[in-house]
Amino acid sequence: MNTSISGLLISGLLILFGIALYAGQRRNLAELTEGAEDQKISSLRAFLIRQARRRMQTGFLFVLAGIAIFAGFQIIPQVHPNLSAGIWFLTIVFLLWAILLTIIDIFEIRLRLNEEKSVEEAARKGLEYLRKRNEASESPEEPLESEKGKE
Repeated sequence: MNTSISGLLISGLLILFGIALYAGQRRNLAELTEGAEDQKISSLRAFLIRQARRRMQTGFLFVLAGIAIFAGFQIIPQVHPNLSAGIWFLTIVFLLWAILLTIIDIFEIRLRLNEEKSVEEAARKGLEYLRKRNEASESPEEPLESEKGKE
């Protein structure tokens, strides 16, 4: 009896978490795709759409894993050993798939942050160059170091 209560609690929490994750990401996806059919999708919007889809899949997998855990605790392994093993195998597959989607999500976020960091660095260097060039144009006696080789 104690294992069925814990199984019910674990599966119930996993199902609730999966439904909440799926519903929240579905709402985000609807907001992101609203009005995007006619215009070209920006890279940030495309990134957020892919992220919402991955998280919706993760939520759905959590619901499936919760249902499989509940079923696994209800089946008596001595009576149906193959069915019990199959259900627990499916539970492990669902959870590993959700973990894989989460790892992919983490790597996508890191790639996106690295892209933004390199763009910011290039913009900062460009602004610094323009500032130095502007300062050099105010005092025409000495040219910039990068322009010395051109003369």
